[in-house]
Amino acid sequence: MSSARTSLGGATENAGAAFHEEGAVGKAFSPKGSIGSAAQALGGPFDQYGAIGSQFSKEGPAGNAAKQMSDTLSSAGSQEKE
Repeated sequence: MSSARTSLGGATENAGAAFHEEGAVGKAFSPKGSIGSAAQALGGPFDQYGAIGSQFSKEGPAGNAAKQMSDTLSSAGSQEKE
């Protein structure tokens, strides 16, 4: 059972890292990432400083929620490994 807990902990920790701003999911939302760059190209409210785009910054609600989820998953993964 302990190897299963370690495996689950590692998976949870890796999932948390994916949502971090430099993780596989998080970096897609940066202004240079695949999603963020498309929004930058559209401009206006979708620009990183626009009404919609700014919601995805580290300080915006969507970016902050992703950071909290990343931190929670990473810490849960660390606890599962113990």
